[in-house]
Amino acid sequence: MISQAYGREVNFNDFKKGQFYHDRLGWVNFRLPESERQKAYEMFASAIYSNGKSNAWKLMRYNGKNYGILSRLTIICKHYGFRGDYCAGQDYPSEIRTIQKIIREN
Repeated sequence: MISQAYGREVNFNDFKKGQFYHDRLGWVNFRLPESERQKAYEMFASAIYSNGKSNAWKLMRYNGKNYGILSRLTIICKHYGFRGDYCAGQDYPSEIRTIQKIIREN
């Protein structure tokens, strides 16, 4: 799925909605098996927590707003595989704390 996404990445907000922007088809809805969803949330969590695997449940249960800052939390596909990533603005530590607070409070 991610290898077919535009830019070879899927952001957190779109993943939660079950959609991504396909290279040729535009917006596409998807459903993943629970084991694959768990892996994806572990990758998202690894971008914002030092121990992503044990914090993935926080992202799985998130049902809050689709804040723009959460769209910068992505899973990317590179030639070496998949990984969670965060595209920071000017203050990476502050932005990570903001995301953690959003996740924690919702």
